Amino acid sequence: MYSSIIRTSVKMIASAFADAVTLGFTRYVDLQQLEEHNRELVIERAIERVRAEATGMRQSGDIGKLLLALRQSWSDVGLHVPTLGINVIDEEADLLSSYTMAPQPWENLRHFLIAQVASDGYLFRFHDLPLSLAHELNIALPGGQAELMTRDAQYAVLVQHLLGSDELPDVADGRPGLRVPFRYGGIWAWAAHGVVLGDGDLETGSLFADAITLGYTRYLDLLAAEKNARQQAIEAAVERVRGAALAMQSTDDLPQVAGVLKRQVDELIRDDCDITITYLDRQSGRCLGLRCVPNPRKLGLEWSGDGLHIIDDDLAAIVSEHTEDDSPSGGIIRRVHELWDHGQPEQGSEPVTAQVVELVEEQLASLGIDPEQARQTSFFLGEDWTEIHRVHVPFSSGMVGCRLPEHDGRVIPILQELTEALDLGFVRFLDFQRLEEQNRRQAIDNAAERVRSAAMSMASPSDLRNVAGMLFTEMRSLGIQTPRVS
Repeated sequence: MYSSIIRTSVKMIASAFADAVTLGFTRYVDLQQLEEHNRELVIERAIERVRAEATGMRQSGDIGKLLLALRQSWSDVGLHVPTLGINVIDEEADLLSSYTMAPQPWENLRHFLIAQVASDGYLFRFHDLPLSLAHELNIALPGGQAELMTRDAQYAVLVQHLLGSDELPDVADGRPGLRVPFRYGGIWAWAAHGVVLGDGDLETGSLFADAITLGYTRYLDLLAAEKNARQQAIEAAVERVRGAALAMQSTDDLPQVAGVLKRQVDELIRDDCDITITYLDRQSGRCLGLRCVPNPRKLGLEWSGDGLHIIDDDLAAIVSEHTEDDSPSGGIIRRVHELWDHGQPEQGSEPVTAQVVELVEEQLASLGIDPEQARQTSFFLGEDWTEIHRVHVPFSSGMVGCRLPEHDGRVIPILQELTEALDLGFVRFLDFQRLEEQNRRQAIDNAAERVRSAAMSMASPSDLRNVAGMLFTEMRSLGIQTPRVS
């Protein structure tokens, strides 16, 4: 009897515990499902944030904002990767490009830096890498598999290509990362030291591939539109330069042409470029140099030297004659001949040293400008310049020069197009100049013949007065101012 009561009690207790465990487990499953649902919502919102950033792009430069949004969205879903990017392949050109978002400006790769998007967001672009590198390292294959990776010897090879180094850099530190394929290539990311990435992180990262595809598609559309608009701007600038050159009547009009050229460079490239035009007459050897500068009067600078031609309120041109000797002036003429021989633009850089500053100050002093005043206005040399990058483009009558504070890949192709337009105008100008010289020579010959005929027809000394009068008249008709002959 007692045993029956005990068995019944145990069953009741067991049943009660079973119900409690069932209730607890059901609640656990519900909470787990709720957490999973909440995580899915968080991920969905994060993906939507990236997709919204993609559709909201207004210019190609916004790709940096897209990568920043991806990094923040990944962080929101627990995937903390301070450095990430996208690798894009171009099968037709057989090239690979990479856009990288880093938390700091890498000094050894600073020339690849294209924008600072945030206080901890620096956008780098690496382009024109061999596509074979993508296949060797499996870093940007659209049809590949999402996978975890580490900074190993393969990563060191990639960095070696980016740096253009002969030695393999010491960057194989074992840091964890991941790569995910998308339509145009691959998304990649590196986590911080000490972070462990797993299959769940890889799966989460893969969910953003479509949003990045949308963003890069938008980027390509904007890039094409910007390229078209820029080409139209270049064509308009070319026509302005050509029109100014065609309107030249004499070399006195060169400052105006230089001013037009300077303004086009300001609009198409950057407004702190220093523009020069060197004109060298192949027959006479006469060489004129023009340097476009800010109007010193607007800057409050006193100008006591010669050769300043005011273009407008903002611009002026310094015009000087160059001679073929051992001076810097002669070096300019030699450079023109070298460019003519090579037929190609040249470029080079030099650091702004104390010697360079001293030379600039001497040039300013020779022009009658107080160097100290000029330094305060950044006249001739910007105060933040650490180097001088020079580009020279030849044309049939000389060369066009551009000086700027850093290398800019846009300079040579744009300056070539503008210089070609300038050249067409110069050809027409020189044709008119030769025709004018021929007409003038003919006018001189005709005048000399009339004076000679009058002299040959003299019958007495009293006729000398008539010859002198005719000489005076002919000289005046040729534009030669003389005192009255009596």
